[in-house]
Amino acid sequence: MIIDILNAATFAIARAQTRADLEKALQDAVTALGFDSFNLSCGKSDKREFMLDPTVSSWTEADMKQYDQDRWAERDPLLAYAASGGEVRGWHVADWRTENEEEYARYLEYSGLKGGVTAPLNSPSGALAAMTVLSASKNKFDSQTIRSIPLLGNIAMMRLETLGYDKSGLATPKTVLADLTDHQMEILRWAAQGKSNGDIGQIIGQKKRTVDYHMKTILKKLGVSTKVQAVAIYSCSFE
Repeated sequence: MIIDILNAATFAIARAQTRADLEKALQDAVTALGFDSFNLSCGKSDKREFMLDPTVSSWTEADMKQYDQDRWAERDPLLAYAASGGEVRGWHVADWRTENEEEYARYLEYSGLKGGVTAPLNSPSGALAAMTVLSASKNKFDSQTIRSIPLLGNIAMMRLETLGYDKSGLATPKTVLADLTDHQMEILRWAAQGKSNGDIGQIIGQKKRTVDYHMKTILKKLGVSTKVQAVAIYSCSFE
């Protein structure tokens, strides 16, 4: 189920031609995963800019304004974690009580939230990047759902770079694909044209199991779990 959601999302992101297209693709994905809203920021210089001037977000301007007026950017523990460069984290309101952040827990409850996932993303030194998704109905998320958030964030950042919305020096599809050999790129190019591994083997004169092996290596290098997601990254490199 989650694989199907990610496959559909990565293709929708790859096809996005505007920031609005990308926002819709991400919102559709996080909704299907059980969340209500998302915030993606990349290439930001400080936490306040990171929170109040997101790259793509479904959070409302009214929410942002209230957050700023309440001076949460200076004391939000979740924002500090998003800027930390740590591992992806699933959380719920009760977590903040055990971490002596009772005021923050009350703020989340007042906002109608029960839980979410925060995923710091890879970025050049000095720049901040992360994706946070929020839920008003769920407070627990399985590990597969949690791990899906940084994948969505990273692919979205690649598409933003390709479309010219982000010039922060973050990893782009072309730099990620640079890790592939010419032979692996040829296999991926045929896969992007809808060819099966068996079809590709016939085209390039290799056995299917050899193509299967190369495809597993491609997935590992790109950090994805399915051929559909690898093809989406390949597609993201083209306008």
